[in-house]
Amino acid sequence: MKTPNKWVSLLLVVCFVAVFTGCQGRAGFGESASNPSLAQTAAQEPLGVSDMKLLTKWNGVCSGAAGEQGFYYPKVKDDGSMLMMYLDYATGTETVLCANLSCEHRDDSCPAWISAHQGGVVPLVVGDSLFLISRGSDNPSEEICQPKIIRMGLNGADKTTVIELDASEELIPPFAGNEDTIVCAYRSSRTDGASLDSDNWIAAIQTKNGRITKLADISENTTTVVGALGEQLLLQSVSGDSFFLSALDVNTAEQKVLDTWRYGEKVLFTTHEGYGFVYADGHIEYSKAPSFEKQEFPGVSMPLDEQIGLEAVTFVDSFDDKVIFEVFHPGDVPAQTQVKEWGLNLSDGTLRELTLCTDFDGVTAPVEIISVLENQLLVVAQLSYQQVSMLDENQMPMQMQTIANQYALITKEDYWNSKANYQLFESVWF
Repeated sequence: MKTPNKWVSLLLVVCFVAVFTGCQGRAGFGESASNPSLAQTAAQEPLGVSDMKLLTKWNGVCSGAAGEQGFYYPKVKDDGSMLMMYLDYATGTETVLCANLSCEHRDDSCPAWISAHQGGVVPLVVGDSLFLISRGSDNPSEEICQPKIIRMGLNGADKTTVIELDASEELIPPFAGNEDTIVCAYRSSRTDGASLDSDNWIAAIQTKNGRITKLADISENTTTVVGALGEQLLLQSVSGDSFFLSALDVNTAEQKVLDTWRYGEKVLFTTHEGYGFVYADGHIEYSKAPSFEKQEFPGVSMPLDEQIGLEAVTFVDSFDDKVIFEVFHPGDVPAQTQVKEWGLNLSDGTLRELTLCTDFDGVTAPVEIISVLENQLLVVAQLSYQQVSMLDENQMPMQMQTIANQYALITKEDYWNSKANYQLFESVWF
């Protein structure tokens, strides 16, 4: 569970993440939604997908896209448009992702420029490509922009549109897949008088030709992607107070239920190799693909708050054979409230407290992992207030105070051993 101050720092992220959570009143169907034969034909053809992984956090939160050499993120301009920025790890420099030195970064002629009406973007680094997934906008008072997937090189070159959808369609995080295929929840909506109809399914989009494959129908807002294991997509569904975890084979579209539980019985976590649960009594079990045989950890128990119980525990992230949890301990005043971080080593079944923290405005919180690299983690090392210039509804400049993150790299080993050996990017706060 994150502290409120930690999430305030995501103010500038909302424009390209939270906008994906829903859209009311959209009209009409796009071609891929209104032509059922397209989806049916595509679903019968093998996709040949392998080596899938989650491309965003399991909960869909995305503050940028991390490659092994640098970090890509949108920066909001005072007119509401955005620029794709690049943070080079080696030099610590922040630049606009545009190689044209004479470019003014004001319109579509610039590969880094993103329209204010585009609904924001989610950037994904996959292999040697940078993908930008936008929601688009169908607000009649604004310029209409279609939802789309854009692909470019990691240097911003060769920018192309993979697919452009109708204004009635949207792609919803979390995103999973590989350089050839992106998988996520898909929704199309249309109004008929006072009613709103929607079509919801899991979609696989081929990044070379933009073809959409319908893999499985899902219920609106109750099924989300929570993991990816090779050819298998892990889906969590909710019905009342009941939860269902299922595995969907992206190549065959076959789906099987892996587990069911009721609210308050256990909390799900996922890794790149399997899934597991923290139970109400604190004990942990883990199931690894492909057999999904359950593994217990004798003597290991998550130290939950006695009054809150399972509601106190939040799955944060996983990397290699490590799983990270946060446990919330409420206090009478904010200064007494604690959020402790724990790491489970799946290889030896040990649990340890992780003590790297940020201290800001009287609140101490665990260091936030932004992205997992091969040998390092990109994290938020510090927080600070900053003034941001924006335009109000009358296009007049105004000043806003936000909380900025100072990003840093840390080796996985140092993070696991709670050693604050950061590679700080001193001049980069966002």
